[in-house]
Amino acid sequence: MNRIKHHGSHIIKITIAYLIAALLLLWGWNSAIPDLFALPTIQFKQSIGLIILIGIVSFLLRCGRGHSRGKNVDLSYFSSFMKKRN
Repeated sequence: MNRIKHHGSHIIKITIAYLIAALLLLWGWNSAIPDLFALPTIQFKQSIGLIILIGIVSFLLRCGRGHSRGKNVDLSYFSSFMKKRN
């Protein structure tokens, strides 16, 4: 039972961290980017999507170098999946 509570508290902390990061991205984008580059403002949903996209891209870049936190990462499943799609 303690493991469930322990994992639940981690999930809540990670969720709060992602929401705070999304709010900071939203604030930073809407205060700077429209004025600098004449791009439109974004909404909260779009900032969450950007956070997820940044996470996916950074994960793939780390795996592409063959290591993640000092450990080798096996990408054979991912590469075989991509070959099947083509």
